[in-house]
Amino acid sequence: MRLQSGSNFEEDSKFEILANTVSIVEQLKGKKITYSLEDSDKTSMRESSGRYVISLGISHDSVWPKTKLERELAKIVFDSPYERFTEHVKKMSTNATTEQRHSFIKFIFKVFDILETRRVESCYGSIYRGANERFIDARPVDAKRKFGDITIPKDPIDALNFARYDLIKTVQKSEFRVALDYIKAVELAGKKGAFDLAIMYWEKVVQPFLENRLQKNENEKNPKSSGQNGPNNDDSDSETQEQIRILEDELSKVSEPKTRSMLKNALYDLRSKSVNDKYNGELLMEFSMPMKIWSGQKSDFEQKCAELKESGKEEITQVIEQLEKISNNQTHRNYAWNSIKKSIKESRPTNTKSVKFNRNISVRLKNIFKKIQGGTQPTIDSLGEEIDVESYIDYKINKTGEFHKSSKTFVGFDIVIAIDESGSMKEEISIAKRMCATLYESISGLPNVRLTVVGWTGDEHSCTVKKITKPSEIGSLDASGLTPIGTAIWYCKHLIESQTSPKRLFILITDGEPNTDNDLLIGADGVKLMRKSGILCNGICVGNHGETYFKKLKRIFGDETTWCTSFDEVDDFLRKKITKQITASLMRTI
Repeated sequence: MRLQSGSNFEEDSKFEILANTVSIVEQLKGKKITYSLEDSDKTSMRESSGRYVISLGISHDSVWPKTKLERELAKIVFDSPYERFTEHVKKMSTNATTEQRHSFIKFIFKVFDILETRRVESCYGSIYRGANERFIDARPVDAKRKFGDITIPKDPIDALNFARYDLIKTVQKSEFRVALDYIKAVELAGKKGAFDLAIMYWEKVVQPFLENRLQKNENEKNPKSSGQNGPNNDDSDSETQEQIRILEDELSKVSEPKTRSMLKNALYDLRSKSVNDKYNGELLMEFSMPMKIWSGQKSDFEQKCAELKESGKEEITQVIEQLEKISNNQTHRNYAWNSIKKSIKESRPTNTKSVKFNRNISVRLKNIFKKIQGGTQPTIDSLGEEIDVESYIDYKINKTGEFHKSSKTFVGFDIVIAIDESGSMKEEISIAKRMCATLYESISGLPNVRLTVVGWTGDEHSCTVKKITKPSEIGSLDASGLTPIGTAIWYCKHLIESQTSPKRLFILITDGEPNTDNDLLIGADGVKLMRKSGILCNGICVGNHGETYFKKLKRIFGDETTWCTSFDEVDDFLRKKITKQITASLMRTI
């Protein structure tokens, strides 16, 4: 991705937002994307030499450049078939003259563009909720700039364009309400959504409109052959125009909102009547006689919509899966040890007074830890001082293999507890200390069961960790700073994966409020990877902060999330949940 010259952004953070957004799409589609911010009102995209070039017009515009950029990126993400559609309509069978055929291609492409823009916005917005909200907010701004003083749509293509910008009430006042159905149908549709619906809209809506309107115009030119009374029609139209003029004059003098609203509605109705009686729009000006197309489509509207929605669901799911892989790969790169250690600051713990613990719980846990505490086990290699008889016999028979015997010491269980030391933990830090003290007491005298406590806090750019390996250091846990929970989890992931025991347990204790919501996603990725490695992972939300914080922590640890507001609840957590997990882990190895 490269930002071209011409940008007038001054803040690096804004550049970074645009660059990151483009980078994701580049990884997704495997193509380079360049973009520039231009002093104009137009935004465009073209494909050149295997790359996409996007020009973002930002002159006199309140729509955020990222919103415009995402509209174009959405077309790349969801494979907008602009070229394929153009080639298809050029080959379609029609009864049009050469001149009419050019007009047909021009207008049906406009229909396609309207529908395709709405399709990709909805699909992209279903993945990125923030983008969807920005698309919705931008529509009235764009409509005001595009249509000025909005009136009743004059033809079915205008109506479709109005509907694309959510001008629902305006479209409902016209004879082309069906345009709203097509906009709704194309949302979340597959890549053939706008393709098929554009052709269907022309056949079912635009084509009949041209036939009826051209016939009506012909009848008005020859009132005697059609049996109509021309002068009366002229009088009727003149009367309508006079009523419109009077209402417009009255509207210019009225300031009271309710009255103005009533006058505007009356004007809408009269203008609609006037348009229906006499039409001089761009569409009819380019078609002097009716024309037909033969598309070969056989599906009715409802059936076609169902098919397109189903394919859209599959395509959106595929994109989500691809984006998740990209996100995971990016997270893994950003939080690999060589990357993460740059933002880690280590703080040395100090010896302090002993912390009280629950003796009953520690005795119960010790009985369990004894079963998995590890020890020594024989191993066959070429270095031992003794000979294993069975291995020696195999060696003599097969003339291969080792037969010396030695002893290998192994660790039975590793526990890492990550304790939030941020400022919001002041009232809850004592609960965490008590839990650690109880666990240290439960493993005392068991050299092959290890407990490491990691206190963690930080600021917006770094994470400070305090690694505690003996009970006399527990009292040095404090509470200050922010809550970089994502970085803390990945630090602990690297720590516990470097330990050698076959059974490992990770517990994180926090009040549940991270620096950012992105921390929750980063932390959840770390926990997911630890669980794949067979590490038991638990989250404990402490304090009386309410369900909101608990739900946030649950986004990281899922069902293995516990809410504790007192010493008794922490003891209960150790007595029941951790005991059960360790026992189940032991049973799987027997």
